[in-house]
Amino acid sequence: MTTIEQTETATRHNPNLNESPEALPPTSAELIASSMGLGFLLTDSQNNGRTDRLILAIILLAILGKITDTLLGLAEKRAIARWT
Repeated sequence: MTTIEQTETATRHNPNLNESPEALPPTSAELIASSMGLGFLLTDSQNNGRTDRLILAIILLAILGKITDTLLGLAEKRAIARWT
């Protein structure tokens, strides 16, 4: 399976991946150009060779992303149930 097929399969099974691609560039810029927070921890750890902190930052970003995705999914289901 090629990378394109994997991406198509992922977006077909999880429509939340496809909802707001326009939000990705500002979010990425915030992470890269930050002077504090998780973005700073990520870039500072990468620049200083602190693999332990780098992995921690990646795991924290993944957890925060999953929590946000779950909360938005619940809000979406609640809104759909309310208006149907």
